[in-house]
Amino acid sequence: MEIMELAIIVLCIPTGWAISRPFVRIAESFGCC
Repeated sequence: MEIMELAIIVLCIPTGWAISRPFVRIAESFGCC
C-alpha cells in the first residue's frame, strides 16, 4: 500500500465518523421520541 493511500484512509475514517455521529444522535432521538 502506498503511503498516500494510507494517509487518506487515516484522515477519512475519523472525518466520516465525526460527520456521521450527529446524524446518528438525531436518528436516535427520533427513534426514542
